[in-house]
Parts: sequence; C-alpha cells; structure tokens
Amino acid sequence: MKWYSYLICLVIIVGAIFSTISLVDIWKQHSGVYGEPISIETTADYTTIAKFDYGIIEFESEDGQTYTNTTNYGFIDFDGTQGNYALLFNDTLLSNIEFMAGKVIGTMSMNFYATSGDYVCTVNLDINIEFFDGQTVVSLTLQNEDDSVAYFMQYMTINGAVFKIVERGAV
Repeated sequence: MKWYSYLICLVIIVGAIFSTISLVDIWKQHSGVYGEPISIETTADYTTIAKFDYGIIEFESEDGQTYTNTTNYGFIDFDGTQGNYALLFNDTLLSNIEFMAGKVIGTMSMNFYATSGDYVCTVNLDINIEFFDGQTVVSLTLQNEDDSVAYFMQYMTINGAVFKIVERGAV
C-alpha cells in the first residue's frame, strides 16, 4: 500500500471517532422544564377567582344565525361589588365588561384577517356569567355574520377557550 492510503484511512478513523462522540452527546440529551412560564396573573398581580376552561365551545343553533352555549359549573363565591375585577379570555384582558352583584356581563370582540392582511369579519361574543347559591351558569351567545362562527371555531381549535375572572391587586 502506498503511504497516502494510510493517511486516508487515518483521516476516516479520526472522523468516525469525532462523529461517535457527537452522537453520544445527542443521545445523552433529555427534555426538562427549566424555570416556569410567566403568566399574565403573575406579571399583573392578578388573583384568579374563577376559571372556565372550555377547550372548544360547543355552540347550538336552531336558526343557523344565533349560536348559544349554556354551561353549568359548581358554586363559586363571587360578589362583583367587593373588588376590582377583570375578565380574561385566553389571557387577554377584555374591555366593556360589567361586574355586578352575582353577575358578569359584557361582549368580547375579535377581528379576523386574511393572510393578505385584509379584514374578513368580527366575532362579537356576548358573555353572561351568573353566580347562584348552588351553581354558576355561563351563557355565551354569538351571531353568525360573515361566517364569524367558522372563524371563531377555527381559532378555538388552535388556541382553545379559557375565561378567567381575576381580581386586580396593587400593581
């Protein structure tokens, strides 16, 4: 054999050793959680009073125009007159929400846009949360304008639907 054949074999063996070391490093990796996610409650000093996790809201409709969902939850002790409250939808603060004794009402608006950036439709979800002695009733109503129900259902398929009533602390 010629001397350069030995050199080529040596280069291949050294390359194989380095590749094996790299594979061992890859195989030793494991998944884990480092730290904890930062939630809006933590950053804004909110205390969660009630949480309604729907996943996907299952609406019912008789006329194809008005879609409703009424869900009963267990008893939650809530008096909307005793604190500084806010309503969050998927950790987004909602405006135009009124808090009263034993009741939360308001409308959530969400705009949808095409991939070109053009406006498509607006979803206006009417929210009515009532706190009774034995149960809590959450009623949601949605008007289907410009296929807004289809856009909202697709949004929930990706992001889910979680409502939270929070009390604002000293910020």
